[in-house]
Amino acid sequence: MKNIKRTGQTVLFVILASAFLAGCSNSSQTTLVVPEQTTAAIQSSESLISEFDAKGVSKSHVLVKVKGQISKSSSDEFSAKFNSKVKRTISRINVLVMEIPAGKTSQQFLKDLKADSRVVYAEPDIKVEHDAVDEVKFNDPMLADQYALTQVEAAKAWTVNQGKASVVVAIVDTGIDLEHPDLKAKILDGYNALKPGTPPADDARHGTHVGGIAAAIGNNGVGVSGLASNCKLLPVKVLGANSGSIASIADGLIWAADHGADVVNMSLGTYTEE
Repeated sequence: MKNIKRTGQTVLFVILASAFLAGCSNSSQTTLVVPEQTTAAIQSSESLISEFDAKGVSKSHVLVKVKGQISKSSSDEFSAKFNSKVKRTISRINVLVMEIPAGKTSQQFLKDLKADSRVVYAEPDIKVEHDAVDEVKFNDPMLADQYALTQVEAAKAWTVNQGKASVVVAIVDTGIDLEHPDLKAKILDGYNALKPGTPPADDARHGTHVGGIAAAIGNNGVGVSGLASNCKLLPVKVLGANSGSIASIADGLIWAADHGADVVNMSLGTYTEE
């Protein structure tokens, strides 16, 4: 951002529900201790993959929904009748995961099961994989310096949501640089609670910084990118170069709520006790 001091104390109530800021400390790389069971987990995963054929159909077990509540006796009865081991019971939905008997194909076993009057349905188990997630690449020159966006994997979140122009984010702070090239196009007419009737210009740079984190225009070749770069910004000046007061903040909050704010960000606090 132009003429903006970096600060590690800014608190941002993030607009994107899909990206929650966790552990956003700009610290050195931490060495991870890998649990001993990791190797076994990997081997188990590889074994699971080998259970499915090229079409993703399980070669070893099927799913069988039965009428009535599953009990140990009914489970044992099915095992004996079909010469099959019950690998797992999903009792809440009355489903048995049954192993395909030796010498039978999945289709043959399913045909046998469907002939039983107690079976609601029988179907193959199918392999499920997580969807590949592409990343959105923005060209903002200072994007690489925004470590918090990396922490929340913003590039992946942006494939789902980059904010909406219909969403108004009120920055209740020191105002915003109304001519800032990375913000100007999205700034709405705001309010100055310290001097009503005058523009909510930023004389401390803090509100501009916060506004940029929230919604600086992304992929425009200028400055940084906001987390919700499509949202509008509503500047509400409640703090001057040094401070404001509970009265000015209350006035600004009420004004923001009355003038279309969907989200309010306040990166401020008090150390005064009553």
